[in-house]
Amino acid sequence: MIDQTKTYFIARRFFIRFLGIVYLIAFASMWTQIQGLVGSTGILPAKEYLAAAKEYYGFPNIFGLPTIFWFGCWDKALVAVCGLGVVASILIISGFFPVIALSVAWVFYLSIVHVGQTFLSFQWDILLLEVGFLSIFLCPWRRMLNTFDEAPPQWVMFAFRLLLFKLMFQSGLVKILSNDANWLDLSAIHYHMFTQPLPNPVSWFGYHQPFFLQEFFCVVLFFVELIVPFSIILHRTTRLWGCGILILFQGLIMLTGNFGFFNLLTMALCFLLIDDKFFRRKIYDKTFAEWGQIPQELKLKNDFIAKIKDVICQVVVGVLISLTFLNFANMKATLPAPVETVMSIFRPYLINNSYGLFASMTTTRTEIIIEGSNDGHTWKAYEFRYKPGNTFRRPAQVAPHQPRLDWQMWFAALLPDYRYTPWFANFLKRILEGDKHVMKLMWIDPFYGNPPRFLRAKVYDYKFTTKKQRAENGEWWRRTEKGYFAPIMQLE
Repeated sequence: MIDQTKTYFIARRFFIRFLGIVYLIAFASMWTQIQGLVGSTGILPAKEYLAAAKEYYGFPNIFGLPTIFWFGCWDKALVAVCGLGVVASILIISGFFPVIALSVAWVFYLSIVHVGQTFLSFQWDILLLEVGFLSIFLCPWRRMLNTFDEAPPQWVMFAFRLLLFKLMFQSGLVKILSNDANWLDLSAIHYHMFTQPLPNPVSWFGYHQPFFLQEFFCVVLFFVELIVPFSIILHRTTRLWGCGILILFQGLIMLTGNFGFFNLLTMALCFLLIDDKFFRRKIYDKTFAEWGQIPQELKLKNDFIAKIKDVICQVVVGVLISLTFLNFANMKATLPAPVETVMSIFRPYLINNSYGLFASMTTTRTEIIIEGSNDGHTWKAYEFRYKPGNTFRRPAQVAPHQPRLDWQMWFAALLPDYRYTPWFANFLKRILEGDKHVMKLMWIDPFYGNPPRFLRAKVYDYKFTTKKQRAENGEWWRRTEKGYFAPIMQLE
């Protein structure tokens, strides 16, 4: 009789469907933004980017910059790929043609990431591509996902566990290696609550918790990121407890911030730590029994197709495991030139990456406020959809959607002025032109669709209000003007 503590049929079903949900969120989120970000009249037009790449390489380098948009980068093509990505995501969720649907979703998202430039340079984008690529080899080569006659390949399961270990352990390791004083003295969580890119309402309350409690959660963070990942390779009971801790940890991060679909995707990886016996006892038999019963014995296929698939899985997983260990080695040492050359061949496909958010913690929050005027004397401020602006506006809960312009405004504010942010001047130009797709990325246009003659960008230091200040007038933020990010500009 089959040992259900060593099989993962049910985990694969939940994982693949959950991955489909993440893909759906990613494609749908980009669908609403892609024209304003990289459309023909967007902030960083993808067509111009590919034209510059073609001029640099001398030809459409589909291997150095793998994207289907080499074959056409019109606005309708950008929108269509997002729409077809949604369709592929729905097929993944429903379990129809899983290998084909996962392959299409991966190719489409890789294509979007490469033309998205700085707006798709986030760690959850590359994590989705790494997870999405590996998941193609996890599925049965059949019309339906709901099958019990083809077990998840053991080598692929091992690669997924190694990926989860890498994701969590590197996230903790970079904080130690950075020698950032705020992590070492356990004050980082205190600053993180108000300096993170897009705080939510819970962030304000977290900021006002006792400092010793914030220090305690910083210790917990190091424990979860540096110690708990080792439970993945230990005894079943320890592994299941580790899985629970990791899922709870991701839930707490979701509760206190907006990090797109990153936390959901990490939770999905945790599902692959749960064996069939645990799933059946806790969830499956009561709710999803109509999906079928786990077989009494594993049926090993010996036909030509099965052998080909097994060879492909072993080669792919072997390459990914090798790249992972080289990835770890590269964190503290320079790799030999031949090894670096080999790694550079795979790098454009984003199938093996490094991770680690907030290696260095910022201790102040600078916000860029864009203002327009028709006479050069009376200035009106533009409001973004989610980033702080109006001090009376409550921080928004926006995840798992990611407003990519709002996020990049946070990164821009870390720099001295607009000259260090190549896309910012073009963004102001689009506002002065009144581009409808770019203006849809904003929340409040104080000029109601009639672009002003002048624009400027000022920077302010933002801090959460105290409990007393918020009780007095309802403000969430207090701000102090610091100067100009961009001088007064107008169209030529």
